[in-house]
Amino acid sequence: MLKCVVINGSPHKGNTYELAKIVMNRMHECGATIEEIHLGQHKIPFCSGCFSCFERGEDACPHHDAVKPIAQAIESADALIVLTPAYSLAPTALLKNMIDHLSYYFHRPRFFGRKALVLSTTAGAGAKACTGYIRNVLGHWGFGRVYTYALACFAALGYTPSAKAEKRLDHLAGCLVRDIKNGRTPRVRLKRVMYYNAWRAMAAVHPESIDGHYWHDSGLARTAFAPQIKLGLIGRLFGALMFRLIKFSMVKFS
Repeated sequence: MLKCVVINGSPHKGNTYELAKIVMNRMHECGATIEEIHLGQHKIPFCSGCFSCFERGEDACPHHDAVKPIAQAIESADALIVLTPAYSLAPTALLKNMIDHLSYYFHRPRFFGRKALVLSTTAGAGAKACTGYIRNVLGHWGFGRVYTYALACFAALGYTPSAKAEKRLDHLAGCLVRDIKNGRTPRVRLKRVMYYNAWRAMAAVHPESIDGHYWHDSGLARTAFAPQIKLGLIGRLFGALMFRLIKFSMVKFS
């Protein structure tokens, strides 16, 4: 059975949640189980920037007990849906704080082949910037396919999705389910291959680090990109070249 985790970055169930309900209903009809996580109910302290998750592992985070259940839910999901209204042209502080606490996923990506949908609403502007930012973050975490839907609803509260919005959201939910069932993965961009091999090179230069152990133990250190993702000849050659260049530069200038 498909499992979908919904991360609500709003402090309440507002306009963006109205969009999510359409997607959740559609996915439920397709046999998916839905787990909702409302960040406003979790009272996670702000990330202190202590670097413990990078240097000693995520379990060393001073807020580990609050963050771990969310991380475990995301890691167990086939699909992730992220919701945020646009606050001052940006995602909410609740959602940004969660992303900051999970920044070790940049160093130690693991969601290769997973699918996601990002939804954002605004009473004016900023929703598209929000979905673009979150899509980029999830891409660095390893997510291959990230759909987005940004909507200027021109209503602070009480928005009712239009027929056009419902049709689009129903389509996106169907795409998400089909991609998961078919195991479809999009073509990997060379930019993603470059970032992957930058972290891979850093882990190779510092094999004794938490990152080094993760890359070695997961087997990712041996490939130009995640082995479960198809990568063409050009991508493999590009990845190998970037790995060598970045590793050489790090050793030379360290």
